[in-house]
Amino acid sequence: MRVLKISFIYILLLHTFILGKTKHADRDPLLLKGIELLLDEYFDSSIVYFDSVSNFYSNDPVPLFFKGMVYFRKAFNMKEFDKYSKVFLKYWESGLEICEKNLQKNPEDAYALFFKGGILGYIGNQYVIRKSFFKGASNAYSGIRALQKSYELDSTYIDMYYGLGLYHVTAANSSNIVKFLQKLLPIPYGDEELGIKYLRLCTKEGFYSKVLSQALLAYVYTYYRPNIDSAIFFIQPLIEKYPRSTDFLITAINAYAYDGLNNTSTDWTQLLSYINKLESRMEERKEKLTKWYSGKLLFLKGYSYFMLKDFENAKLYLNKFTRKYKDNEYKSVAYLTLGFIEDINNNRKSALSFYNKASKGKKFGNLVELLNIYKSKKYNFGEKFFKGFFYELPDKL
Repeated sequence: MRVLKISFIYILLLHTFILGKTKHADRDPLLLKGIELLLDEYFDSSIVYFDSVSNFYSNDPVPLFFKGMVYFRKAFNMKEFDKYSKVFLKYWESGLEICEKNLQKNPEDAYALFFKGGILGYIGNQYVIRKSFFKGASNAYSGIRALQKSYELDSTYIDMYYGLGLYHVTAANSSNIVKFLQKLLPIPYGDEELGIKYLRLCTKEGFYSKVLSQALLAYVYTYYRPNIDSAIFFIQPLIEKYPRSTDFLITAINAYAYDGLNNTSTDWTQLLSYINKLESRMEERKEKLTKWYSGKLLFLKGYSYFMLKDFENAKLYLNKFTRKYKDNEYKSVAYLTLGFIEDINNNRKSALSFYNKASKGKKFGNLVELLNIYKSKKYNFGEKFFKGFFYELPDKL
């Protein structure tokens, strides 16, 4: 998995928005409306509400944080990421400045500490994307300290457990470089069980964090503790509630894909339906996903048809994928699958040609073992050949 996990406020997927404690009865309805619009990706409309809050509460970091999140969500998984990155960082850094000013007046302002921790997490995540690992870890260290102090000042605030849960599940699954930096700074180690417990609490009792915790648990049960039933249990209601959201659709696609490529028994028809829906949505909105993820979708489309025994459509999309995305890591898997199709169609010579092409690509999981097997014997549909295969593929989401 990518080292983005270094941030204790890591987004998977993509879709985490941290809100602070309720302070103003007249402010909260505006924020909630803005957040609902943001979650359903009515970005321009949500900015109107966040700006309204900023006009009345100039010393509050919340609207600046969320305005930054609007541009982050506009960029996430989209080709325009670089275009918006300076914009959302500007708003987050402005929100952080307000937190620092408020803490100078009152060092025990739990609200300011909570937002300071959250914003530092997001900024740290951006440093890691840019391969500035030490800066990312330093922000994570400062952020978790602020979050812990906020918790000590007010442990009755349920939404606080979302931040703690997020930290624990991501820190517990961090990469080796992050674990090294945890010892160096030191950054506390994560407890995955405790993190899941906190997140489940928020899905039931959280005020702002119910949706966020559902989305994060879907991510956890996709990548960290693979369980397709649990992942879909949490993400399906969000897809229905926020029908315009590409974020939640992508989470569901990843859940089915990880399940299917590891177990070969997922709901391939549902996966195809979600892929088609995402593609249609992007076309309607005249937006484009990143080249890498567009390639992944094309591969998954072809592979889903393969598992549904629609070999003609499988060949159509897998061949299109290998021609269009020459540098995509899934290419060797696509060639392997095309070899299977040729074996099924009794075209042994063509099958061997595809296996040879697969052997020249990137090797994942038991790919080398599979190639050795099927170069010497014909593939029969239904054989369960993946052994932890997909989990070793690079996750670029």
